[in-house]
Amino acid sequence: MFARIRGEQGRLDLLVNNAWSGYEIGPDPALAFWQIEWRHWDLMFTGGLRATAYASRLAAPMMIEAGRGLIVNITWVLDRPHGHAFYEVVKNATNKLTGQLADDLRPYGVACVAVSPGFMRLERMNLTAEEAAMAESAEFPGRAIAALAADENVLEKSGNVFVTPALAREYGFTDIDGRQQSPFWERHWAGTSEE
Repeated sequence: MFARIRGEQGRLDLLVNNAWSGYEIGPDPALAFWQIEWRHWDLMFTGGLRATAYASRLAAPMMIEAGRGLIVNITWVLDRPHGHAFYEVVKNATNKLTGQLADDLRPYGVACVAVSPGFMRLERMNLTAEEAAMAESAEFPGRAIAALAADENVLEKSGNVFVTPALAREYGFTDIDGRQQSPFWERHWAGTSEE
């Protein structure tokens, strides 16, 4: 894929690492780490962290050659426990990887940030009406990424983790329902430093 991008476009401006695996086999977040099937560990590390690192490794040379670019890692803010040990380890590792990639890429004019959406309304999620009302659309983090990609000073943000409401306020965009912060963020994350 990266060879095709190079051949057809000659450059790569934006990479969004949003691959994920592990939840499709239904882990119960109430389970303690020793009760979770071990295959969840492999799925989350391979389909999440490894995919992020590998895609970034393939994208970096094109961005370095251009002297610009943005890598966005989709993550989760972890100042409060999520309740699933393997998920927390992978997302913490993603956040640390973001910082290291940023340090390595900054001298070449390439930025790397992490974006943490809130609770999402997605086709594969079986949400109650109350849960759906608390969630944000998939367009909301998409708008956050578009705003970051259009920011000429995005390199100043490199290495940081951002939540979608903070980016919405900074860049002036909203979710498709007109909100800049979902009830999920209001209920669970009010007062965090990222906001």
